[in-house]
Parts: sequence; C-alpha cells; structure tokens
Amino acid sequence: MTVSNAQPGTSGNGWESNPPRLAKRPTAGFEDREAHRDLATPTIKDTRWLGRMQGQNQICKSFIRTLVNLENIVILKFCRLEFGIIILLITGLTIKMEKNSNLELEQESDKPPSTRPQPARPWRVAVIANLKGETPLPIDGPADAGAEFDRKETIDAICTSISSDGHKSYFLPADSTLPDAIRKLNPDICFNIAEGLGGDAREAQVPALLEMLHIPYTASRVLANAIALDKTMTKRIWRDRGLPIAEFQEFVHGSEPLSPMLHFPLFTKPAREGTGMGVDDKAIINNMRELRQRVSWIIKEYQQPALVEEYLPGREFTIGVLGREDARLYSRRPDLYRSDGFHRFNALEVDASQSVTPGIYSHVAKTLSNADEGVPGFICPAVVTRQLGEKLHRLAVIAHKAIGSLDISRVDMRMDSIGQPKLIEINTLPGLTPGFSDLCVIAASEGISYRDLILEILYLGASRYKLLQTAAYGPFSNEALKSRKVRESVVVRS
Repeated sequence: MTVSNAQPGTSGNGWESNPPRLAKRPTAGFEDREAHRDLATPTIKDTRWLGRMQGQNQICKSFIRTLVNLENIVILKFCRLEFGIIILLITGLTIKMEKNSNLELEQESDKPPSTRPQPARPWRVAVIANLKGETPLPIDGPADAGAEFDRKETIDAICTSISSDGHKSYFLPADSTLPDAIRKLNPDICFNIAEGLGGDAREAQVPALLEMLHIPYTASRVLANAIALDKTMTKRIWRDRGLPIAEFQEFVHGSEPLSPMLHFPLFTKPAREGTGMGVDDKAIINNMRELRQRVSWIIKEYQQPALVEEYLPGREFTIGVLGREDARLYSRRPDLYRSDGFHRFNALEVDASQSVTPGIYSHVAKTLSNADEGVPGFICPAVVTRQLGEKLHRLAVIAHKAIGSLDISRVDMRMDSIGQPKLIEINTLPGLTPGFSDLCVIAASEGISYRDLILEILYLGASRYKLLQTAAYGPFSNEALKSRKVRESVVVRS
C-alpha cells in the first residue's frame, strides 16, 4: 500500500505540481494573522528546498530509499536538522508500509483460491415429501399403497442437514394444500422427494407444479420423473439406445398372447410402481397358468399394466449416480467427481438368497431393518472385478442420461445366466433415510456423510437456477475446466 495525497491533475505521489505539505509548529506568542497561517504550509526556506527537488523527484526518492536502507542519515547535511528528520521519518514509514503491503499481497497470492460455491445469501428451502401416516391413501388401493412415502425421521434428517449449512428449512406436505403453501412460503428452492398422489406419472406432479410457479427444485425434472416411474417406457428408451436389458412385454388387458421372445421362468411386477410394490414370492412365473393369474391380479389390484420380463438368475446390484458434466463447478466436494462430472459410488450388491422372499428383493424385504429376520444381505462395496465395476458404473451413467435424469438417481441391475449385467430400472427419487436407504448406505461405505450427500443434491439443484456463485480461479473454475477439456480433446485426437 502506497501513501498518497494525490489530487486531480497530479501524479500518484502528488509532487509534480504540488510539493508535500508538512506541518510546522507555531512559535509561542505570535498573535498576528500571518503567524497563524495554515500549519501545513512550509516556510520560505522549505519551499525553496522542495522546489529544487520537484525536477529531480525520482532521483531524490531513490536516493532517500538508499539512505534509509543503509540506515544512514546523511540527508541531514542537506537541510536543517528538524526538517531532515521529518523527511526521513515520513519516507521510512512510507517504505515500510509499501514493504508490508507487498508482503501481504505475496502471502495472499500464495493462498489456494476457494473452489467452494457460495450462495449470495442463505436460502429458504422447502422440503417437499409425502409423509407416512399423514398422506391420504386411496380407499380402493392395494395393500402396500403408500409404501414409498417417507417417515418423519427422514424429513427431519434432511431439514437438519440443510439448516446446518446456514439455510432455513421448512417441511411442506405434497398434498392438495401444496400450491397455497408454496405461495405463502415463497421458498428460494425446494428439496423434492415427493412420490405424488395417484396417476400414471405421479412422481412428476410436484416438479410440474414448481415449473409452473417458476420455483427452483432439486433432482430430475418433469419428464425424467414421469419416464422413470413407467418401467415399460424406460425399457423401451434403453432398448432403443442399445443398452442391455432383459426381454420384456407389457400386458394391458391380461389376454395378450405371450411374445415368442419370452421363455419361462418369467418375472412380473406392476409397470408403474416403486419400492418393490407388487413384488412378492409369487413374482417368479413358471408356466402359462401362473402368468395369466398373476397378470390379471396386478392389473386389477394396481389398476395399471403388468410388466413381464425375462427372469435374471444372477447377482443383483444397485448403483448410485451423482453429478453431471459441470458438477465440479458447483459441488462443495469437487474432488468427488471424475472428468465426466460424475462420482463413482461403491457398487452395492443385494443378496436375497436368504431373505424373507428367497431370490427376490421384494417389497417386504425392502421394509426390513438390519436387525430383522429375513433381511437380505447388503454387501458394499460389492466384491467385483475392476472391469465389472467399471462396466456397472458406465451403464448406470448412460442409463441415467438416456432418460434425462439430473444430478441424482439409483440404477438397479441384475446379471443374466451368462454373467452379463442387464438394466432393470432407475429411481430418480432414491430413498434418503439415513442408515437405511440404499443410496445412504452406499455413500456411508466410502466416508461420505449424510449431511454432505444432502447438500450435494441441494447445491447441484441450486446451480441449475444460478443460485450459486462459483470461484473465478482454482482447479475447478470455468477457465480451468475449459483448459482441461481442450487438453483432453488434443490427447484424444492425437
């Protein structure tokens, strides 16, 4: 920092057109006006001395610096003692301040730039969900209706994680009161985990409402949520993309002829449900009679088509997907992500061989806690070869992107009879019950805390609506990522 009294029309040091104004102590007893002139006005001798220096400003300054550095006071020979000491002290002070300022700048430049995204201010975050025991269920619904709804403990854990980062969190139930509640709260962003109420695309209800009200929200948007709930449509898209899936057929009436591409044993489930709803120990079909009975039961009980597919006898895995291409720019943990913008979670293997429904990861099996009898085995990280692990992650990310999912999802796969993984389904609103839901178990297995998982989802969602300010510099800044992409493209071309 340089001390300067520069005025308009002067240089930075102010000496070219105006000499330094130095205070003089008045002599006692002077009463006339001349004696009480401005204390900052130099004497005639001082003015003459300063005038001689105006034309030699740079030389004098360099000379004074040299004298100060040598701790020499030879300057006193040029002028009277008092004035020389003042000049010396002021110059020395200026030099010291400049040195300190330069040192501070050097130390500041040595500090690594922050890469953490910064909200312009704390947010009002609405956590939107369907709460077990409080969300009305259809009178004529199936016995497992509402199985996908969340418990109060899950809502509290999400709110606590969000509030711990300085934001204010509020729970809003995803029912008919939601439109008015949103208008009243006027949140900055919504953390959406709502399953919706009825209909063939119910998981898209809350995103559609928020889109209409122009309110930011987390996770996938309307279309991806609608597609993911419709397992038949998801499989059609994956098939058209050339992704590995089991042969399948949708039954709308129950009387359709079985496709010649399908052979027993088969596996049946409702086409538009989650959390294992409609999946029990009778889900595996071994003959035509069982097929007709099961398909008719699903259509009547769940009032939707039945999905019939090739039974996959191999190991079952679930793969968490977190991120997108620019995730590093907005993540609180940019180190989590690879160059494609996605994190590689540990694969989780579900061993249902000894579960309450042997060989089937059923609805009942999904509701059991670790201490309950008949709970499936959960192995995380799964014991797989590096090649298989990479293949599982690659398939999960491609499947996630194929239906337009954003930021977070969980993809289920199962091995066929020759040990090749096939995609089963995708959940764009994966469960977030701490210590219980698959995604939370997966994150915990590699040291990612529940709080970090929730805040990653929140920040990735917020970044889509420009609610975050990213660092201008650092390894994950816009410029750094652009540079990295250029380098990587050059390597690929070569």
